[in-house]
Amino acid sequence: MKTCVECGHDNVVGVFFCEDCGTPFYQSGGGGGSGAVTLQTIDANTRQLLRKNFEGTTLLSPEQDVLLHFPKNPEPVILPPLKQVVFGRSTKDHNTNPHFDLTEYGAYRYGVSRLHAVIQREEEQLVLVDLRSTNGTYLNGERLAPHESRIVRNGDQISFGKLLMYVYFQ
Repeated sequence: MKTCVECGHDNVVGVFFCEDCGTPFYQSGGGGGSGAVTLQTIDANTRQLLRKNFEGTTLLSPEQDVLLHFPKNPEPVILPPLKQVVFGRSTKDHNTNPHFDLTEYGAYRYGVSRLHAVIQREEEQLVLVDLRSTNGTYLNGERLAPHESRIVRNGDQISFGKLLMYVYFQ
């Protein structure tokens, strides 16, 4: 676990930003070459600079993997290299089959629709589109209108209803 020095939230190992408040983790070597990592508080200007270095790129080559990180799960998921991936949840009483079934991530509890949203590769970018979901699709806290296309950047936060995930280009 990584404990945020700003808000005290315990984060999953491997994240670059606090899952609760968004503070970047600045790592420095410590322990006389032991390879230990310590978290340090950084000033606001350095924090903004780090955000720009880790986040922001929209360029994604066809061979690059896309990692999805769900804060409550320690291991990231590699997004299948499909042209488009439909996110949602499966149910026994409906014949809907999303490409990426979010049921095991608590989809029903978090308000994920059966066919909630789609992420598609367009040229060298990822695009997120809400599929008229009941509880909304959010990109960095901003709700998408139904069928609105938004470009996804490395490090972006996506919420399907209240189910949160982060997107990283590898």
